[in-house]
Amino acid sequence: MALKNNEINILLKKEKKFIEQKPLNLFKKEKETLSNIFDEKVPEKVRISTEATFESAFEFIFEKGDSVLEKTYSKEKILNEYEKNKNKFNSNKTKSNLRSFDRSVKISNTINTAFTGIKSTAMGVLGVGMPDIPVFIGEIIRTIYQTGLKYGYDHKTENEKIYILSVIGFGLSCGKEREYYSNLCDDIAYSIEKNSELKVTFSDIEKKISALMVSKVCGLKIVQGIFVIGIISSFGNISVMDNISKGAYLKYKKRFIMYKLVNKN
Repeated sequence: MALKNNEINILLKKEKKFIEQKPLNLFKKEKETLSNIFDEKVPEKVRISTEATFESAFEFIFEKGDSVLEKTYSKEKILNEYEKNKNKFNSNKTKSNLRSFDRSVKISNTINTAFTGIKSTAMGVLGVGMPDIPVFIGEIIRTIYQTGLKYGYDHKTENEKIYILSVIGFGLSCGKEREYYSNLCDDIAYSIEKNSELKVTFSDIEKKISALMVSKVCGLKIVQGIFVIGIISSFGNISVMDNISKGAYLKYKKRFIMYKLVNKN
């Protein structure tokens, strides 16, 4: 179908542009990044301990936090909207109807990113830094949950949680590392859709993403208690959430077109 092929080509171009995107740098010199502050100032033991904290936070949110996160949005309403958009597209396969799936994703992602910026700025002013990490992870996962649901993907199975972690890696990384996570997302999606065994375990990818979070996020978090840099770091939080939101949109839409539309119509 020409419409679907055209959408895939457009999406692949957006994905390529996202992979080639330069990382955020809030300072004049390349080496003066908040992440480097963490790398240079924090002992290895603290890094290892922080990675373990991230792993525990991911496990807690995935195992016990779903019910809490789902109280912050209407899962039923999102799924009903998905069914409505799907039926509308199936009855009249136009570009406008296909794009209906995207509109609510972009609106909710904009709101979530804006909320993150407001809260992060407040925490910078109040001198709150590292303790808000579990809250920040919860916001990230909630955003991805919502994006997945808008394309008809629930998040209850372990395989879907592995996919979510790979999406976080895709949004959080940059350069060659982002290209690696892009391919990993696609491989995991393919395995899930074909009911084949995944090549990565939850434990393995959880450790990788926790280490990535420490490298990319903790440099922002650890200086959040310093007023001036704390305000700057809030922009870093916005960038992190914005990139993960965009990554989730690209990967779930690609998965949706490849497996829910292209192969079934």
